[in-house]
Amino acid sequence: MKLKHIKNLTDTQAEIILFDEIGVGNAVGSEIAAEISWLVDHNNVKEIIVRINSGGGSMVEGFGIFSALFNAREKGVNIVVSIEGLAASMAGMIAMVGNHIKMLDFGLLMIHDPNIDKEVTPEVQVVLDKFKDSAIIMMANRTGKSKHEISELMSVETWLNADEALADGFINEIVSTTISNKIKDATHLEYMDICMSISKKQNLIDMEKITAHFKLADDASQDEVLGKIKADADSKAVVVAENKTLKETAATHATDIAAKDAKIAELEAKAKESGKSTVKSLLGIAAKSGKIKKDSVDALTEKFSGDVEGVESFLEAIEDPKVNVMSLIDLSKKNDKDDDTPDMGMREMEKSDPKKLENIRNNQPELYAKMFRAQYGTDYKKG
Repeated sequence: MKLKHIKNLTDTQAEIILFDEIGVGNAVGSEIAAEISWLVDHNNVKEIIVRINSGGGSMVEGFGIFSALFNAREKGVNIVVSIEGLAASMAGMIAMVGNHIKMLDFGLLMIHDPNIDKEVTPEVQVVLDKFKDSAIIMMANRTGKSKHEISELMSVETWLNADEALADGFINEIVSTTISNKIKDATHLEYMDICMSISKKQNLIDMEKITAHFKLADDASQDEVLGKIKADADSKAVVVAENKTLKETAATHATDIAAKDAKIAELEAKAKESGKSTVKSLLGIAAKSGKIKKDSVDALTEKFSGDVEGVESFLEAIEDPKVNVMSLIDLSKKNDKDDDTPDMGMREMEKSDPKKLENIRNNQPELYAKMFRAQYGTDYKKG
């Protein structure tokens, strides 16, 4: 099982850090409970340290954490709770599960009645009272105080510093945060012994991490470690060089692609402009021949833009020089919000969307007759 909340796991000890609101982030009760249960069932863990600095949260989520730790305690695991700041509300209740509870000398413990962010109806109050009864049992069992005493403390929202928490039985020990003066007061030889001891311990820890990182034996020599470091450095240098080459190649390709895209855009623009010029020329010729009216050339040029094939089909469809071409243009526009005339002429629709034209003929006969008259200059006769 991949552990998300269990930290610093050794063969016999594990650590849980509750520094979030209970029920969110790194303090999700169901997830922590599942990890604790798995840990107890699959590992030879003898002690679980629970570090707390939380303003509380969900009682349901908190119950899950408390119960999982309690079950581990029942199976012989020593639960050590360390309050390292604030243990308020549900966080304070979770702390009560410890075989041994420590609090830093500046720490605080707060207990109060359960509450919710909504209107408290008589029915809701019954439920809140039940939750309070559960909290009272958890703290009374820990402190030896009566349920009535705990209830009174909760009702007035009680804040306890380390000394008060110890006096009332909520914790077993106060941890001093005063810096030790041992080195300052030691003789010269003692000072040297302390420094050497610290140095040896630090070197031992570092070497253990290094040999584990390189998968070497614990007693690996300095040359073996240096050899591994050099091999890793050489491998990294090769990867860095290859990565640099790939980036340079990618940059060259990106430049080439950008240049080609620009050229394509330029050619497309020229093609469009050329097509528009051709369309205007064809319409000018048609106007001179009397096939269309001269005053319709500009409007038709704008309509067909660079569609040379479309304007050729359009001109071929005109059989009567007297046809008012502007009426054909109007067919592609919405003259009012209720007009459902298609955006293209009949001949164009025959090529691009014959099914749509067939649907108009079968279901919108008046529109079809209008399009037919505009296209061919005569009335449509069904059959």
